[in-house]
Amino acid sequence: MNNITIDDIRDWATTQSDYTRGRVYYADRRVKTYNDRESNGLCSVDAVVRGTHSYQVHVTMHEGQILRASCTCQAFDGTSCKHIICVLFTYREKHCGGQTAAPRTDERLDRLIRAYRELPDDEPQEAAAEPEAPAEAETLHLVPRLNMGYSGGMS
Repeated sequence: MNNITIDDIRDWATTQSDYTRGRVYYADRRVKTYNDRESNGLCSVDAVVRGTHSYQVHVTMHEGQILRASCTCQAFDGTSCKHIICVLFTYREKHCGGQTAAPRTDERLDRLIRAYRELPDDEPQEAAAEPEAPAEAETLHLVPRLNMGYSGGMS
């Protein structure tokens, strides 16, 4: 099997956000189905990752190098997305040392992951209702005042 490193995964991520969110998805065990196969040094991985919907991910590697990847999500930019990063971490766990959690060596990244987990899910949220004004609220009427007799300053 192909041996990929955390640096390989980080380098494949198009953005820091893809990398961070992919790690969170991996730590949250979002991979629903996973299948990999190898033939003549070429490894093909197919997986389904749970996000807002279920997304199909395909990754092809050769001798430790990620050659191409695809995902059915709208965020896929032709190279990477959080679902692909999640699958790469899952592959690494299964074939490169049996890790059960993404390494957390970067304190700043840990804070970002915690903050991300506190964000609402990808589902659109209903707009909050406008608070109603108290029944006895005072109404302030503003009336423009014209000062026709201004005689100050500049001439």
